[in-house]
Amino acid sequence: MPSVTVEGVYDLHIHSGPDIFERIGDDAQIAEMCRNAGMAGVLFKCHHESTVSRAYHVRRRVENIGVYGGIVLNRFVGGIYPQSVEAALRTGAKMVWMPTVDSAFHARMYGSTGTYGSFQDSALSERAEGISLLGENGKLIPQVYSVLELVARHGAAVATAHISPEEMDLFVPAAVEVGCKKIVITHVNFEKHRLPLEKVKEYVRMGAVAEFCTSSPLGGYFGPEESKAWMEALGPGNCFISSDSGTPRKAFPPEAMRVFLYCLAALGMPMRDLEVMTKENPRRLIEG
Repeated sequence: MPSVTVEGVYDLHIHSGPDIFERIGDDAQIAEMCRNAGMAGVLFKCHHESTVSRAYHVRRRVENIGVYGGIVLNRFVGGIYPQSVEAALRTGAKMVWMPTVDSAFHARMYGSTGTYGSFQDSALSERAEGISLLGENGKLIPQVYSVLELVARHGAAVATAHISPEEMDLFVPAAVEVGCKKIVITHVNFEKHRLPLEKVKEYVRMGAVAEFCTSSPLGGYFGPEESKAWMEALGPGNCFISSDSGTPRKAFPPEAMRVFLYCLAALGMPMRDLEVMTKENPRRLIEG
């Protein structure tokens, strides 16, 4: 088996500090370690603020690696608030995520907004009602369409994040309808938010891409064997791999990525397919 490295790899899902959750490094520290490992680019994700300005300042400090930012539509930025999205996109956001820790579905899964249960909590003093993309009529609220139109106009990517399967069934077709060309089904191998494989295939047929995140011995994601089977079923051209690292439950991004890629290769995943999922597809999402 050829040597597996992260040379030239992009990681579009890294949580860095400062943050309301515990993180294993700040923006610059993580960008430097990824650059030193030979990675081509990183995209920082934060549950409570846009990372666009943070990425701008890291780019000025850390050379020879692409550093990108985005925005998560939690209550900290106004929720499904088109003005926040437009400001982020006009200043360089590469990805817009729907709500994560503030989504109504997240609260349903974990018992509250702002927490991942016993292993990670934002320690916010007040818990807000979860954000739903659906109105009382069961349809997408108008603000969702406004956000999608902005994303389409700026050529950015939009990600499902922690919305419910019911919301996703309306959200993905709406994104296609308004002209979004980069639609991400977030961490499809995350156990807590697992969708049926056939449902992910349906979204892929609509033009979406499936994000797989690195697994950890501490759990949370189904492992390399099942991830490989799903990648093969969906087609590597419709998938990309991120680390979703930054939490103490996972290794540093380059290490988490390299070990996961090594496991996939050891299980027989062709190196060419790994290159497509870690270099070509993520590069198109943020640069294409």
